Amino acid sequence: MMRALTAGLLSALSWSIGCASAPADAAKTPAAEPKQNAPSAPATAHSAPGTPAAPGATASAGNQDCSSAAKLPLDPRVRRVLNEAVTDLAFGKGTTAAVRHGLHVKLHEQGKWKDLPDLPARLDGQTFELFFGRDNQPRIMGSTRDAEPVSIYLRFKQSRWQPEPGELGRLGKPQGALFGVLGYADPEVVCRPGDVCLIKRLSGWQSVPSPAAPLKVVLSEKDAWALASDHLQQLQAQGFVRYQPEQRLSEPSSVSGDPSTSLWVTDATPSKVFRLEAGAWQDLPTPLPRARAVHARSSTDVYVIGDQGAAHFDGNSFSCLAGVAGPLHTLLEVGEELWLAGGAGVFAVAKNQR
Repeated sequence: MMRALTAGLLSALSWSIGCASAPADAAKTPAAEPKQNAPSAPATAHSAPGTPAAPGATASAGNQDCSSAAKLPLDPRVRRVLNEAVTDLAFGKGTTAAVRHGLHVKLHEQGKWKDLPDLPARLDGQTFELFFGRDNQPRIMGSTRDAEPVSIYLRFKQSRWQPEPGELGRLGKPQGALFGVLGYADPEVVCRPGDVCLIKRLSGWQSVPSPAAPLKVVLSEKDAWALASDHLQQLQAQGFVRYQPEQRLSEPSSVSGDPSTSLWVTDATPSKVFRLEAGAWQDLPTPLPRARAVHARSSTDVYVIGDQGAAHFDGNSFSCLAGVAGPLHTLLEVGEELWLAGGAGVFAVAKNQR
């Protein structure tokens, strides 16, 4: 999928943002019914010929900052999907998506948002994530924060949130935490710490030993990854194992790509992107404090989001996306777009347009 970049290219990395010359009409799109046709102008915030750069628009390794780009007019290839703070973003089949803020959930279908019933009040302050199942219906999964945690697993069914322990096999009992990842992509992973992980593939189920503590699990190119406190774990036949070659991390937050070609990892502290190519890890500092997520479509088309917005890597340098504010923490493909979500709301960037 990806092509290796040369070491000489890495040494020439630069970070720049400039004034977007296009109008901010996309920012005026009503949140309740966003535009369906993504504009086709450039997605990164480069200055038009002859346009002077905005004050403070140049960032370097010692001055990593996308906050000035966020104050520019919205880049014409980016549209605002929702002007509300978002805790979670999940996607189903096609362009079906859902967002959560606290106990409130919105569903996006056929270009429109609708409110779902709020999650039960007893879940306030508990630890859980929003997903879609393979039936294209939302689910939440997690656990209470009690000394003896109780699992949380609800499916939206018949216009309300209902427990569905039968979907979890032997993990359907309420005792103990749950963590993992659900969705229509293979595999689905549901784990109970110190017990087992159920690996649910279209070809069948299997059980493997679970990590001792709950971990963030993400999918990329049909590989399942667990983000430990300072390293990556990859799901293999015997369970999650420490990935080799190892890259020491401080706060891993996201994984994207394929280790057979090019693998990308964000580390929120310090804010860096690590790339694995040809068996060696490379360190690419980004212009975003606290990089939260990465999505790599090719070696010249990589997006990173963080506390101050979003940036695009074109194979040579990072550029901040004009008008895209932070904080952002979730970056997912939804149909033919990438959706960026967080406290600043939800933005969409059209695929195959740079």
